[in-house]
Amino acid sequence: MQLIGIKATVWIQGQRVFLNEFEIQRMCTGVQVMTVFLGIIVAIPRVSIRKRLLAFGTVAVSVHLANIGRIAFEIWLLYNGILPWSLAHYPTGLILGVFSVAFLIIAADYFIPEIGDLAFSLLDGLRTT
Repeated sequence: MQLIGIKATVWIQGQRVFLNEFEIQRMCTGVQVMTVFLGIIVAIPRVSIRKRLLAFGTVAVSVHLANIGRIAFEIWLLYNGILPWSLAHYPTGLILGVFSVAFLIIAADYFIPEIGDLAFSLLDGLRTT
């Protein structure tokens, strides 16, 4: 936040974490996306454990960094009067999330090409039904 010119104060109250006046909930952290990717990576047959760990590590770090950037961007939009919170948080976060997941699929496919093969076979299956 300080890199983009916004004073940031992080504080914890019980099990809740706050950034300035905003509560950062668990669903904001990308843990769900990391879990889905872990499930996909584990389910792909005949892939070495090294490739799985490398792909998951890359995805997990990328998701974490992308979410930090997303949160900072949404707060920047709000603090600079560009968008109200109702637009900065949900629609903007959703759009950024869609692009992030697409990027992460491409990144994971770099390490484990079988992920792309699986995705395209599922799409082919949907078209034939």
